[in-house]
Amino acid sequence: MIKKHSVTLLTILLFLLLVLNPGTSLIGAKNGLLLWFNTIFPTLLPFMIIANLMLKFQVTNCLTKLFYPILGKILGVSRQGCYPIIVGMLSGYPVGAKICAEMVKNNEISLQEGQFLLCFCNNVSPMFVISFIAIECLNCEKSAYLILGVLLGSTLAGALFFRFFHNLFCKKSNQHIPCPILSTPLSCNQTMQGGIFKTIDSAIQEAFEVLVKIGGYIILFSILAQLLISMTILPFAMRLLFTGFLEITNGIALISISSLSFTKKIVLINFITGFGGLSSIAQTNSVISDSGLSIKQYSAAKLFCGFLSGTLTFLLINIF
Repeated sequence: MIKKHSVTLLTILLFLLLVLNPGTSLIGAKNGLLLWFNTIFPTLLPFMIIANLMLKFQVTNCLTKLFYPILGKILGVSRQGCYPIIVGMLSGYPVGAKICAEMVKNNEISLQEGQFLLCFCNNVSPMFVISFIAIECLNCEKSAYLILGVLLGSTLAGALFFRFFHNLFCKKSNQHIPCPILSTPLSCNQTMQGGIFKTIDSAIQEAFEVLVKIGGYIILFSILAQLLISMTILPFAMRLLFTGFLEITNGIALISISSLSFTKKIVLINFITGFGGLSSIAQTNSVISDSGLSIKQYSAAKLFCGFLSGTLTFLLINIF
């Protein structure tokens, strides 16, 4: 009952803010739409289509065979579990989560392993770090190496930390990660009957459905971020932090033009990038909602990774 009333009050408050601040809301909506159309859509669409096709055609075996000897020993994941790690590290939010959810639903990995993988395989893409954060915002291409190195290091450290609890849970419940249940590849007859094209159509449709959802969340959180930025009654530092906590793109852009020192900028940027923002959590929730994966555990894990990224950045800058 309390939760229902809270959601109702928040919805009414948001509606009033939109009505009372139409100009600011319009700017936020435009920024969100342009961000989605110019950056997110063309970046993620190819990854999502190819990732869907690889899952449907069972091509993942070739990719996971290369990385399993390393990732299997370090992280204790199954061979199939290597796939969301690799793609998630390269493609950005929320592709890693989408693949985890699909593999859990297809019984290719267990729910426990899917939850474990979800904690660290859903991250910003290297392209976002290099092009947007390092070049466009900080105007310092060399900073990309520091940011990427810290994010990768903190993700790996977080994965090792989460592995302890994952193993503990599996021992207590006496549940072991099952071998992947793989469907047979398409036969020549199925291909001739149009099976390949139906599968491609399905992969494209699924990718578009997910991206439209993502676009809606980006626009919504961009409006909230713009409303927050315009609230001059709040201290600038608070607006800075809250905006990044809501939506990382607006937050990073705001931090980069602030009067903070370069060191403080990098620390804050790595914190909110490691966390991902509430917008990415909402996007992730939309793609895992029917898989049994827990968004609460994911949110706690991302917050932990954010603090780890910020702390590691601070230590590296001060030591070297």
